[in-house]
Amino acid sequence: MRKYNDIGELLVDFRKINSISQSDFAALLDVDVRTIQRWENGSTLIKPEKEEDIVKATLLPYQLIRNLNATVPIPTCYDFSLRKYGLNKLNSELPNASWFKSHLEMATQRIRTLDHETDIDYLERYMQFHKRISRNLSEVIKESARRLPDMNLIITDTSGYY
Repeated sequence: MRKYNDIGELLVDFRKINSISQSDFAALLDVDVRTIQRWENGSTLIKPEKEEDIVKATLLPYQLIRNLNATVPIPTCYDFSLRKYGLNKLNSELPNASWFKSHLEMATQRIRTLDHETDIDYLERYMQFHKRISRNLSEVIKESARRLPDMNLIITDTSGYY
């Protein structure tokens, strides 16, 4: 888990990890390549209306983007492989989703099982950055959910982001 002090550091790492050039990243976000350069070198912040586009295109957590894209950024730690963030370095252990479901079911409706209709598109967009799976993603997800029912839970924030 790495601590990020501004949005530029995060975007540079995102591009490196996913082998995306600045021009490809600019095309993905429908902005000029100079805009990407200004964001990455810290000369400008991302306009609030563009933050959601970045979240949708990169699948980075919205709160992570908000914390780092501020006049006075909130340093935030993030692990790209676990997709986990926090204000301090956390352990690399994945949370037990069943525990969350059993303890928080009454308090929130944000924990639910995977819905193939609404979640497949999101997961396919995420996997375009991680080209390790060669089989049809829908088949992989359905088989995984069948074999590992404890892993078949999704936790979202109040805005509906994963």
